[in-house]
Amino acid sequence: MRLANACRSAWYHGKTLWLFTASDIKSIVIPTMAFGLFSTLSGPVLGFEDVNPLYLVGRSMILFWWAWMNLLLLCINNQRKAEDIQEDRVNKAWRPLPSDRLTISQAEKLLWGAVPVIGLITLCTGGFPSIQDLRDQAGDSLRGRPTLPISIGDGNARWTVIVPILFWSTFPPFFWRLDVGGYGLTVLIGAFTIGRLCFLRTSEGDRTTFKIWSLWLVSIYSLPLIKMYYTRREHL
Repeated sequence: MRLANACRSAWYHGKTLWLFTASDIKSIVIPTMAFGLFSTLSGPVLGFEDVNPLYLVGRSMILFWWAWMNLLLLCINNQRKAEDIQEDRVNKAWRPLPSDRLTISQAEKLLWGAVPVIGLITLCTGGFPSIQDLRDQAGDSLRGRPTLPISIGDGNARWTVIVPILFWSTFPPFFWRLDVGGYGLTVLIGAFTIGRLCFLRTSEGDRTTFKIWSLWLVSIYSLPLIKMYYTRREHL
């Protein structure tokens, strides 16, 4: 009896979460997964080896989970206000709040609870949780947006960006087997970005840091081209 009740409860709450996102799956999650899958399957055309089917299935599940969790956070935030509920009573009465599956208070608690969970998932999958949110804390605080810097504190949120930068500044050059010079681009820009994150903690400073962080991403994307240049030079 207890097991049956637990299963019914899990099904009910799982369906509630799904209903938050149901109307946006086709426009957000599916295109995201299609981009990832098609890019992976086209590997041989780009000069990469075929991907093991089991590996592809596993990564697809991770991709779906990551995309859906981020969509869930967005949907809860967009559907929890009184005016949003009134609109949904007309257009999408099956959504959790207009159908009284949970209250506004419960939705807000769910939203605040989901933020650190999604931040952890993003960190574990190699992402950079909300570096853009560092520059917008004043406005987000006024609007009651539970962004990562507001939820866990400015200092802690910065570390969720710094740690991945440390890793991704060094691992890609190692993966591509570049020499010391090949590390220079990502390491120097990454170190400069980390320095700004640590010492320039103003809104204007964070806006500039975000632009430099974007440049750092481009430096990582350029590593295959640098590898190709080194390889061709060795064969001259």
